[in-house]
Amino acid sequence: MRKWFIFPSLPLLTVTIAFIGHILIKASISSTHLILLELHQQMQNQVNTEMSQRLETAMQLNRMHCDHLNCGVLDLVSVTERERYFSSHIKLQPDVAMTFIGQPDGSFYGARRCNDGEIQIVRNNSETNGGSWYYSINSFGEGANLKEQFPDFDPRTRPWYMEAVEARGPIFSSVYSHFVFREPMITASYPVYDQSHQLTGVFGVNYLLSWLGNTLGSLPIGDSGQVFVVDDYGMLVASTLDITPYKIVDGGSELIPISEVNDTLVQAAIAMPEYENSDKLPQVSVLGKKYYVGFSEYREYGFDWDIYVIMAEEDFFGEVDDAIMQAVTIMAFSFLLSILFTTYIAGRMVKPITTLSAAAEELSEGKLAAIPDNGRKDEIGRLTRSFNEMGRRISQTVAHLEETVTQRTQELEERNKELKLLSFTDGLTGIPNRRKFDESLKSAWNTALRYGWRVGLFMIDIDLFKDYNDTYGHQAGDDTLRAIGKLIYGKAMRSTDLAARFGGEEFVVLILDTQPEGLMKLAEDIRSGVEALDIEHSSSPFQKVTISIGVAHMLPSPDTTPETLIHMADEALYQAKNNGRNMVVEDTKSV
Repeated sequence: MRKWFIFPSLPLLTVTIAFIGHILIKASISSTHLILLELHQQMQNQVNTEMSQRLETAMQLNRMHCDHLNCGVLDLVSVTERERYFSSHIKLQPDVAMTFIGQPDGSFYGARRCNDGEIQIVRNNSETNGGSWYYSINSFGEGANLKEQFPDFDPRTRPWYMEAVEARGPIFSSVYSHFVFREPMITASYPVYDQSHQLTGVFGVNYLLSWLGNTLGSLPIGDSGQVFVVDDYGMLVASTLDITPYKIVDGGSELIPISEVNDTLVQAAIAMPEYENSDKLPQVSVLGKKYYVGFSEYREYGFDWDIYVIMAEEDFFGEVDDAIMQAVTIMAFSFLLSILFTTYIAGRMVKPITTLSAAAEELSEGKLAAIPDNGRKDEIGRLTRSFNEMGRRISQTVAHLEETVTQRTQELEERNKELKLLSFTDGLTGIPNRRKFDESLKSAWNTALRYGWRVGLFMIDIDLFKDYNDTYGHQAGDDTLRAIGKLIYGKAMRSTDLAARFGGEEFVVLILDTQPEGLMKLAEDIRSGVEALDIEHSSSPFQKVTISIGVAHMLPSPDTTPETLIHMADEALYQAKNNGRNMVVEDTKSV
């Protein structure tokens, strides 16, 4: 009877064990592909986000330079203001190698970040005989000591300049060798044209391609994984390989063709045919190890790059595979020793395996809930704990990727806030600039029109300031501008008032809802306050620095514009100058 009980049970036990093994292996393979696919997508998104954020930052910096040049914030003629401008902006962008402008006459100005982190400014014009001279900077961001010279550098012959001129719009250059660092580089170029559509210059922001390699190196690809980027010419742009992605030829750098990379895994990946199944990663076996190969395209900002992500199966699921093999071994051993307990063994094995299968399916759907651990000491318990450990690691990896993307986004937002604040502040005096004044005047005009308020405007000019600069030097002139700007800014006390630098030695004060008597009193207070500074000016008939103020005010109407008020204040200032300077004149048309 025992034989009749055992032998009929053998087929049932065989089928049961085979069924359990089939469920386990199928669920494991399915979840492996889905989890790796999700992990690959997360890494691709991180690379794409990192690249797009950096490239957009470069374009935003160029656009801001263009706006500042057009509105007078960036004065290329003034050596002091030009060098302070470029050095202050590159300090805010730690990933930028250089920001600069090349002009049609061959001149070249900007600031660069050296390998040791030092900021230097560059001068290249007729005074340097067409050579690029690099200077260290002082605490004000101005050129101090000559550090390095590069003769015969003409920006008009560089790829970033020629490609931008040909495109007549913002563009990223192709990869080229930087003439100083001797490394591959890309440049965000931005051509600037004047009102007659003549080229004024080409702004540029340099990125060394080494930053992309650092980004790839931060990805959680495992101990045996690789990530590399290939351009549309089949050249290696960046990778996690232990090689330099370029070679030095004739004093310059050239990218290495991907076909020349001496790595069996890389060559196997690029030799794979196109794979169109988006629900499953293709596999390749190299030296007895199985790898999953993910491929994506980056087609932004004119780039045509392919990104390969290679992950070793054993790096992520080695413990799970070992536990599965041990569980299968235990089940086979139980088959030989426990025929009488076939039903009991089968029932006991099916339940935890089904639980593991369901957990694997949930894990593949992104539900990273742990499987309850009942403290079993057998292989099923180990398999449960292995799955839980795998889920924990995947959860940590996904959380790390999301945290990295969030951190990069927050950093970009903070940098954008700093750039916006800088774009509204005069770099020399520290008070609002012309751009801020134009925006505030428009807003104040609309407010006054709505509530029937009076708008007052002071146009202020420092008397004989050019003679002052010629006599005492530009440094003294800058100190005087700062002192007068601080005094004027301190007089505009109310939240609706605005004092700003209009340009050069001119300042403006915008006053809302104040009667003419109050406007004239405030203007006289400013004039006398500057006179009281008692700044020596030997070329002035007053023997000190003085100002002239033109005052205009009006009640806005639908038929008037802010430009009318500016013109009236300017006319009053002209009268103050003609009448002997150091006085306040009210425009006769003010009502």
